[in-house]
Amino acid sequence: MAYHFGHFTHTGCLVLCLSTAVAAQEPVQLDKLEITASPYQSHGDLELAQPAQVLTGDQLMTRTQSTLGETVERELGVTASDFNPLGASRPVIRGLGGQRVMILENGSSAMDVSDISADHAVSIEPVLARQIEVLRGPSTLRYGSGAIGGVVNVVNDRIPDSLPEQIEGAFEGRFNSASIERTGAFTVTGAAGDFALHADGMVLGTDDYEAAIGRIENSAVETGQWSAGGSYFGDRGWLGASVNQLYNNYQIPVEADEAEAPFIDQRQTRVNLKSRLDNPLSGFSALDFDFAWGDYHHTEFENPGEPGTEFDAREYSLGLQLQHAPLFSWDGAFGLQYSSRDLSASGVEAFIPAVESFGVAGYLVEERDLGDVHFDLGARVEFKDFSPEAGAPERDFIPYTLNLGGKWPLARDYLLAVNLSRAQRAPQVQELYANGRHVATQTFEIGDPGLNVETSNNIDLALSKTEGRWQWSLNGFYNFYEDFIFLQEVDSNADGQADRVDDEGNLAPDGPFLSVRDQQQNAQFYGVEAESGHTLLSGEPGDLNIRIWGDWVRAEFTNGGNVPRLPPWRLGGSLDYTSGNWSANLDLWRAGRQDQTSGVETETPGYTMLNLNLIYKFPTPSTDFSIFLRATNLLDQDARRSTSFLKEVAPLPGRAATLGVRGEF
Repeated sequence: MAYHFGHFTHTGCLVLCLSTAVAAQEPVQLDKLEITASPYQSHGDLELAQPAQVLTGDQLMTRTQSTLGETVERELGVTASDFNPLGASRPVIRGLGGQRVMILENGSSAMDVSDISADHAVSIEPVLARQIEVLRGPSTLRYGSGAIGGVVNVVNDRIPDSLPEQIEGAFEGRFNSASIERTGAFTVTGAAGDFALHADGMVLGTDDYEAAIGRIENSAVETGQWSAGGSYFGDRGWLGASVNQLYNNYQIPVEADEAEAPFIDQRQTRVNLKSRLDNPLSGFSALDFDFAWGDYHHTEFENPGEPGTEFDAREYSLGLQLQHAPLFSWDGAFGLQYSSRDLSASGVEAFIPAVESFGVAGYLVEERDLGDVHFDLGARVEFKDFSPEAGAPERDFIPYTLNLGGKWPLARDYLLAVNLSRAQRAPQVQELYANGRHVATQTFEIGDPGLNVETSNNIDLALSKTEGRWQWSLNGFYNFYEDFIFLQEVDSNADGQADRVDDEGNLAPDGPFLSVRDQQQNAQFYGVEAESGHTLLSGEPGDLNIRIWGDWVRAEFTNGGNVPRLPPWRLGGSLDYTSGNWSANLDLWRAGRQDQTSGVETETPGYTMLNLNLIYKFPTPSTDFSIFLRATNLLDQDARRSTSFLKEVAPLPGRAATLGVRGEF
């Protein structure tokens, strides 16, 4: 696939582009990339007022890593909170992560426990994705209060929504020199009469990876996943189902002898049902149904053969969305959702009790054009209930969301987008009921059952130039949080130092755990994101494009102090060249020093990344092959993320090369 210049239109960041003047070229018309996570059907990145990005095609092929966080961490406003870059890495959007960023697979919850702790891996494998969508800012209208910071949706087409004309699919193999990664994956979809059938699978194994400082012990990963699905197509719609099985075994890179290497053994089975019925009732154009069920289990081993803590989560969700025909020039849909989750943790390190929870929600989204101006508006209300064991109090919440957005074409090639929202998030299980030592983060965590809902008041402004040789986007956002929930160090003896405690939470000056407690305080997040692209050459001897980008976020409490583990500013540029069957990308970017720290958090030095991608494509009568080489961290930088709990122990991988081959048919 040729370089997709439309990537520059995603409402993004503050950057100024200095471009070399060349002979005039034909204007570039941007392609629309469909955002399946949008409440509207067949909406693209150019139509949404909310900032959105899509990672697909060659860009996805060369960016894919073993974890979702590492795969998307170079998108505008997005980084990762890795606990092991190879095994447990989750996206952070505009400084928000964990329970504030919802991870989806084909629009359904990941149904894992990765939002509870940074050492818990996401159960979705990016190597099987057709595209990955990132929605920045509150995205709660369709997916609930867990998306108050944004959404990352992995699209892998496990339930086909159209009949293929012939058997189609892809296979891929890759090898990485820093981790000795061996990955193999395939996906295939075919038709049999009115049925479409799908299957996919992958295996991945690594050794301990090499960083600039040397080998990082206890960082190896072994993962496997398979899925089968199919759909039946009738005159008025379709009905489909899929089943997926995951196993994942990854080590935690802490300072320990090899015989004492801690690791997590993760298992998940999930079933999905989806359907669409066209023209279900008079005045309605479509009815969408979505059901998901997941059975999740993982065991945390302190030493090989010695289980410490076990997490079990059984979860299901049900969604209905009814799209109405135009009404007074408004197009829209309303939906109903129900979800239920039984979560339990057992073992010597279980820091949360067993909790049964459920939620019921309804939402309405509408859109219309008034002249050249496009408007989106929506509202959502939900009821959340938590019923814990062990005598902890039951809590229920009624969070709501209101959203208004618009896009105005200021001139032929320019767009102004404004998005306003007020979104609420119910506290999550660990924030309410945690009470015990959390070995992974070396903390003794104490929740607060009396927490209130967290409220986000957000404004997002974006100005972009969407056509021609030079395209750019400039985005600014401000987000005021009422009752922002965060972990604060405890100083119970008022000595000016954070408490160190023993296994039972008792004060101990040399104790192994830092005492922390969930608290609430008003906070503000603000920042800028931008990117600029310019066509330097077009035609013979090839196409040459330049991109310059950058992002920055600041977050502080209104009573003083910084929100912890914020990403630093980033500034970078890339050159993309395509000629015939060859394409190349040279990427250079800088992450600044992060000295805006909180509590006992230490400063994080900056680092520079230099990467190179090469792709050679050669079609055959039956298959289109791509051979790709990705060279990363060519400067062999000792790079450490300010968002990582293990930045002192586990820096990012050092200089590495990934060689892969992909076939599409």
